[in-house]
Amino acid sequence: MKQLLVVDSGTLLAQVRQILEPQGWTIFEGSMYEQVLDIAKRHTPDLVFLNLDTPKIDGYELVTQLKLDPVTCAIPILVVSLLDRAPSRFGGVPVDSMALPLDPQVFLAKLQRLLANHLHEQAYVLIVDDEPDLVDILSTALGGNGFFTSSASDGQQALEIVEQVQPDAIVLDLDMPRVNGWQVLEQLKQSEKFSAIRVVILTGVATTHKDQRTGLARGADAYLLKPCSMAHVIRTLQTVLRRRERAPGGR
Repeated sequence: MKQLLVVDSGTLLAQVRQILEPQGWTIFEGSMYEQVLDIAKRHTPDLVFLNLDTPKIDGYELVTQLKLDPVTCAIPILVVSLLDRAPSRFGGVPVDSMALPLDPQVFLAKLQRLLANHLHEQAYVLIVDDEPDLVDILSTALGGNGFFTSSASDGQQALEIVEQVQPDAIVLDLDMPRVNGWQVLEQLKQSEKFSAIRVVILTGVATTHKDQRTGLARGADAYLLKPCSMAHVIRTLQTVLRRRERAPGGR
């Protein structure tokens, strides 16, 4: 049974119920900020449907909080607004949007598309690291969470693999023999063919905030420090890959 959390305090909620309940959906409703966060954490619905015109709720802040919480960060969010205040991204956080008034068939199709992406997505991730034990741990963890993976032990090998089999994302160490991670990142982002590949830096090299800012400025999508929990790596990959799919030309 599919579950939808509707954030609204007006007639839109009644319309959503009329459309979805005959289809077997369970509808949760919330119109207050803390109430919505509590429902999302307790029930982890399949989707959140947010009316940005709901009084007493800052929709942009709500989306941010949902995406920052590890319990709710993976829940897809669909937003609507009469005032056309529904951009496809909220400060870099990916959301989907649709126009009002609500067309029942378009609404159902949108929800089904989001569910298909969320529940059946499988991505290929290249792990680039010269520590075999860490590669094994990452491969096992990612494989158990729906990713296909392969690995490269240095930057040169990574670039050769990318040329033959373009990954959706790369988990990239910086300190490696032959070609280091910075050089890999530079070559990827200078290539029209490969610049859209998502790159998550995962490094044990002593770094400063300046290094992290530099990595992001050069095109990395995230910059993680070892030791890092596998759960955090997985959540980060899921986030950057969703961002890729919603970008123009995404997979």
